[in-house]
Amino acid sequence: MRASAEAAEIRSVCELRALKGALGERLRSGAPPLARRVEVLAEVSARWRRRRDPFRLLAVARLGSEAGLSPASAEAGLDATLVAWTPRAWRTLAEREVAGGGAPPGVVPHVLAGALPGPALLPLFFTLLAGGAPMARAGRRAPSLPALGLASVAAVDPELGARGAVCRWPRGRADLLAALFEDAAVGSATGGDAAVAAVRAHVPTGVRLLAHPSRTSVAAVAAGALARDRDVGGAARRLARDVTLHDQAGCLSPVGVLVVGGGASAAERLAAALARELERTERRRPRLRPDPDEAAALRAFHDSFAAAGRRRVHAGEGLAWVVGRLAPGERPPASPLLRSVWVLPVPDAAGAERALAAWRGRLAGFGVLGTPSERSALRAVGRALGASWLPRAGRLQSPPLAWRADGIRPVADLLGPRP
Repeated sequence: MRASAEAAEIRSVCELRALKGALGERLRSGAPPLARRVEVLAEVSARWRRRRDPFRLLAVARLGSEAGLSPASAEAGLDATLVAWTPRAWRTLAEREVAGGGAPPGVVPHVLAGALPGPALLPLFFTLLAGGAPMARAGRRAPSLPALGLASVAAVDPELGARGAVCRWPRGRADLLAALFEDAAVGSATGGDAAVAAVRAHVPTGVRLLAHPSRTSVAAVAAGALARDRDVGGAARRLARDVTLHDQAGCLSPVGVLVVGGGASAAERLAAALARELERTERRRPRLRPDPDEAAALRAFHDSFAAAGRRRVHAGEGLAWVVGRLAPGERPPASPLLRSVWVLPVPDAAGAERALAAWRGRLAGFGVLGTPSERSALRAVGRALGASWLPRAGRLQSPPLAWRADGIRPVADLLGPRP
């Protein structure tokens, strides 16, 4: 079998078991040496960073046709993700989590979701690095992306690329979901809470499920980052980058901004500057077109701020982006995503933690701006709330390759006990 640039259509349990059996046979010959696996994955990552790479070009086109992203948005999302996938990062990850670790994991089932490069590609790449064979069910929004990733590995090393498969099937096929996890030691699932719960319900007892359910992110900007007009503009540019990448679809997309110190006036200055940056970004990288339900949610988000009074909301034409400013003490609302964000003034770091109490344990990232001491205090808030990625705002969407999302070690937790 060879890696295909298309996800295989699965119609029956027999077909699925046959595909798994073929991968199992591939494993019998043993994995290429670890150094070779690192070399291949580093080279694949380097090729995907090149604008004219054929697999990247196909990915950009498919992200448009399947997920509705504009080419510029797809390019920007790929660039933001791949910047951390350096040869050194792959070597370091292998040294820390694979060398001297446990046994290769065998065939590893993955249930993928969304259209983000990291969640679509890394489960496959990490499994290959661990010496296993990834078998993934592709997500609905961009089913071609993981298949292209595996095919790009095969283009560098056909043997390694042939040790994985990507498939798809209609929703509701619980028999296929159960068969995917048959005889597995470990597997993963990414998606909304309901989707991950549905996977968990069909995972046999004894299989370790590495689950990545719904998470969200928030940014916090301290007074030290807003002292001058140019500081406000710089903060707004960083925030706009985080908000607009992937059209806010990922767990590291901030849904809100806390303005720590400075009161309502500082929050309004930042909200207005952020609105200007979102408008500039919309001209360069148009947002995808929402479906009717998404459009209604955007309208409701906008109108909830507009009803509260003048200057409480900024919005682009057709609600291409929305910035709603909350008054001190107001509770942040749920965001409909698609470049919609709230801005809330809080008095200090303790106030920031109180404002986000409902997000405790549900935060993936917490981006911060301010003086060194302000950033340190805000990162302590992020850690207390359970966030695992605490960069400066503007880098939220570029986590390190070894990021332990949901506390999971990306490669070591795939390995079995030492033989």
